Amino acid sequence: MRISVITAVLVLAAGSVHAQEGTDVQAAARAYEEGQLAQLQNDYARAARFFEIAHRAAPAAPAIRSAIRNHREAGALPRAATLSLIAAASYADDAETSELTERVLAEANTTLGRLDVACAEPCSLSVDGHLVTLANVEEFSVFVLPGSHTLIARFSTGEQSSSFDLAAGATMTRSLDAPVVEATPDDTVTPPALSIVEPDPIT
Repeated sequence: MRISVITAVLVLAAGSVHAQEGTDVQAAARAYEEGQLAQLQNDYARAARFFEIAHRAAPAAPAIRSAIRNHREAGALPRAATLSLIAAASYADDAETSELTERVLAEANTTLGRLDVACAEPCSLSVDGHLVTLANVEEFSVFVLPGSHTLIARFSTGEQSSSFDLAAGATMTRSLDAPVVEATPDDTVTPPALSIVEPDPIT
């Protein structure tokens, strides 16, 4: 069965994937197969999304490489370059991955802007309304087209929003603190009104 072959490929590529927390190899295999079908139909944007889903479900070099290639084919160089940073760090010993990421990043470094974000505690990041992180992180780098953009960081305590502007080939660093949750004072207990009891008259 085709999906069983894909599952075996992803398991071998991910190493001891079953030992990793939060992995779902079957879900990854299904998403990977959908990505392959979309790629065969030249629907590169759809294929890239499914390959990303596969990598989220069970991280493996073939899945993220396929996502990078299809984003690039779809004309989404910023996303391809952002994933290339992740792949380069996660699969540094994989020659095929290194060759691909070096090629994509060489193009991105001269045509795109790069934002390096440091969160005071784990957060997810969105740029212009699009989620760019694969999981909650404390450090993340994202490539964007030259121009103005909006960054939203989501923490467990709330959101931080800010704007930034980047030129081609420029790099910017942004540090974000988690919103402080104000302590809610306990409900004020109103003491009962004192009732004045008049003494009985002395007779």
